[in-house]
Order: sequence, then C-alpha cells, then structure tokens
Amino acid sequence: MGKKTRQVDALTHQLWAQFRLAVIGELLCSPPERGQLKKKVRALGKKKWLHPLTGGLFRISSTSIERWFYKARKYNQNPIDSLANKVRVDWGENRKIDPCIVENWRDLYVNHPHWTYLLLYDNLVALMKMKDPSVPIPSYSTMRRHSIRVGQLRQRKPVCHDDGTPISSAAAAADYRRSYEVRSYEVEYVGGLWHLDFHKGSKKILMDDGLWQQPILLCILDDCSRLVCHIQWYLSETAACLVHGYSQALLKRGIPRALLTDNGSAMISHEFTEGLMRLSTQHDRTLAYSPY
Repeated sequence: MGKKTRQVDALTHQLWAQFRLAVIGELLCSPPERGQLKKKVRALGKKKWLHPLTGGLFRISSTSIERWFYKARKYNQNPIDSLANKVRVDWGENRKIDPCIVENWRDLYVNHPHWTYLLLYDNLVALMKMKDPSVPIPSYSTMRRHSIRVGQLRQRKPVCHDDGTPISSAAAAADYRRSYEVRSYEVEYVGGLWHLDFHKGSKKILMDDGLWQQPILLCILDDCSRLVCHIQWYLSETAACLVHGYSQALLKRGIPRALLTDNGSAMISHEFTEGLMRLSTQHDRTLAYSPY
C-alpha cells in the first residue's frame, strides 16, 4: 500500500472519529441524570446528521450512539482515539500464499486466460485436492487480488470461424490491444461527442404480411450529459435507417463536433461518412472486433 493511500485512510479514520465525538459531545459535556440516558440517546437517534465523507443527511441508530458514549467515557483521557475506526493488524500487507498455489494458479491462467477469476479459483480448489490436500488454499478474494496485482488480467476469448480457426483480423486486433493501453474517457462539454449503435430486440414482432421480423433499436447518446438525443426502432440496420435516425437527432440537439461508432456496414457507408464530412463532424471508429 502506497504512502498516499495510507494518508487517505488515516484522514478517513480521523474524520469519522471527529464526527462521532460531535454526536455524543453534549452527552459528555453535560452527562444526563440517572435514568435519562436512554431518552437523550433516542432523541439524538431521531436527528439527521451530515455524513463526514459524502455530506449527505442520514440517521444513526440509538444503539450506535450509546456504544460510542460508553467507549468515549471509558477512555476519558483521549476519547477521540477510541472513536476512530479499527485498523486491521495486516493493514497494508499482502497475504502470504504458498508457492505451490501460486505456481498452479499461474499455469491455469496461462492455459485459460479468458476464464473468469471465479472459474480459475474453482479449478484451483479441485486441482489442489487431487495434488496435495494438505496445502492451505487462500480465499477467492485473496487470489483475485493476487492475480490483479501481478498483472494476470482476464483476456477476451478469441473470435473464431465456425470450424474453430481464429479470424486473422480479430487476432491482429487482439495483438494491438495487448500492445497499447486502452483508456476510457469522457468529453468535457455537451455536444462534443455522440455515440450511436444498433441493438437487436429480444422478441420478434408479427407484421401485417404475416411474417415475423426482429426489430432493431438505434440509440444516439451524448457522451458528456448521457442524454439520449434520439432513439427509434427499425426493421433493418441499413444506411437509410441510420441516416434517418441521425437526422432526427440533429434536428433535436444540433450538430456534434465528433461521432464515435463501430465498423458496421451502415456506419462506414459512403452516404453516411460523406454527410458527416459536409457537417464538419469528426467521425471516429472503434478498433475492429473491439466495439467497447
């Protein structure tokens, strides 16, 4: 644990201690008469207090207030220390993991990098029961933290053809993602960037001609405000439908400075891209097989 994290945690403990002392301050300054403590504690429990971290209003149970009062009165010399959050004995230290566990976990990850941490852990438990049941197995959360700490992050499953062979362009995109850092971002101003994409509906609808059709939803979203500029159902994912829906968004919300889409056929069509160029809208597209 870094020095900055330790300072933040120490400041959090101090804020909570000061807040609890402020809650029970009147009980310590003017102790209630015999038999009146419960009444005063219940009155404090009905009040709303400002949260020391978020600043929101919330109530405190009377049992917690009574516990804080007895704890502060017991340590009368310096009651604020008794009201701080307890720090774990192993705070800031990593759990010790048996080298055999680390080795088997690494082998499982190398052979199956697209597995979830829970699936890796279940296979680790089954594997260690067969190999050496005497070796203590850490908890799932400990192994998950260890995997993240050493850089064993979950990787996406490769995109393959129907026969199981990997797609060359998908493999190239995966190599590109491993070579560069992928960051999330958010623009600072409304209208600076829009997102749009089609999404197939989960249920089919019966048309007038008696045929079943799967509806497709087009959604156009502003990045900064998360405002839905336009949303509409269509029966196909074509350039005509995209241009129609995007035009509706322009009429409602104006022209954005940039637009982010995937590499669908409608998004890269000449009609749509030339229209964006005439509107002076920068068109950014995601990496192939990486729509996120």
